[in-house]
Amino acid sequence: MKISDLPKNSETYNSYYKTYKAKYCRKTGLPLICSRDYAINPDLLAKGYSVTRAKKEKIEITEEIYGFFRVTNGYVPLFKPKNS
Repeated sequence: MKISDLPKNSETYNSYYKTYKAKYCRKTGLPLICSRDYAINPDLLAKGYSVTRAKKEKIEITEEIYGFFRVTNGYVPLFKPKNS
């Protein structure tokens, strides 16, 4: 799944917080990751990057979505790094 495939309508996307709704994320079949998952499996950190984290760590990301990460008001997409 690519970022261009994600719809941004009121049923799937919260435009105020810029996050995707859980109901839609579950339908995609991609992994839903929360912060405690990183503590259990540190290898998840290298598999998917949010746009903000990729900018901070200066990593190029593809448009391919790896999964969704849980934040306070919804889910943000995680992208695969270009080198994998």
